[in-house]
Amino acid sequence: MKRKLNYIFSQVIDNYKDAYQGSRPFYISFGLLFIAINAGIYFVPYMSGMDVFMRVIPEYNEAFLVYSYLLLLILPCLATLKKGEAPLKFGTMLSENIGAILGVIVLAVGGVFLMGVHNDFSRSDGVLLAVLYAVIGGVANILTIFIILFLLRTAIQKQINFIHGLIEAFIVTIILFPIIQEFYSFVVYGVLESFSNFVLETNLVGIVLIPIFFVWINVILSPLLVCIITTVISYEEKPEVITETSANESF
Repeated sequence: MKRKLNYIFSQVIDNYKDAYQGSRPFYISFGLLFIAINAGIYFVPYMSGMDVFMRVIPEYNEAFLVYSYLLLLILPCLATLKKGEAPLKFGTMLSENIGAILGVIVLAVGGVFLMGVHNDFSRSDGVLLAVLYAVIGGVANILTIFIILFLLRTAIQKQINFIHGLIEAFIVTIILFPIIQEFYSFVVYGVLESFSNFVLETNLVGIVLIPIFFVWINVILSPLLVCIITTVISYEEKPEVITETSANESF
């Protein structure tokens, strides 16, 4: 595992610059797609009057944003694993992964229902329930990463042991979530709060500014996360070869 972590970090450092510079238009379009899907998930039920759906929609919070964002990262990860050396093309990615896009939307909508139950549970009184709520949140994060890694491996027809997959998902979760949360805090508490309260309290200005800031930050963040995930997927364990030499050869 130590050798695998060293490999992951070395590859991310080597590949991030090319991923960031060569596919910048792709990640701008990817950020806009994320905004469009989330807007649809939250606004379509209100516009269509789907009362059952509206009752279980959680607050528009960090947890669901991270969940849906990680699911959507399956798309650039698939494109990266299949592309070879060419820069990523957004139109090509959409045309080749329609099934994956629909699957991500279904998982995101299912996540809305689960988070509605999760939020109701978290409002219950009691220390034991609060601890259990935190544990469930951590397990959910690991399972989200496990699902992403499993789907990507299935797409490229690569298998891994179930227990090893869980351990790997746990380690990747520890790596990914702090990075995402730091970027989230930078946008929300750094960039947005640098504006006056009057500007932020103006709904029209907020609707315009928040997507712009997200797309801007996402162009930096997405290539990094995609590098980490695809490096984990593409890693292959190789047996360590020990070459023995005689004392004279060594001398």
